[in-house]
Amino acid sequence: MNDCVITGLTPEIKNIAIELRQNQILNTPEAIIAARAKFLQLQVVTPDKGFDKIKDVKIILI
Repeated sequence: MNDCVITGLTPEIKNIAIELRQNQILNTPEAIIAARAKFLQLQVVTPDKGFDKIKDVKIILI
């Protein structure tokens, strides 16, 4: 957990989340998580298959 960083909802992340929400079938929390990952160039590790439909972010389903 020492490598974890908490990020705020910056205007850039908000705009990416809006774009993801409009272009893909995502709920708002999924869009915000994906937007943060995209903005910070990170992968999302999740058991949630809802993220499987996101094209612009590397998703690792567990």
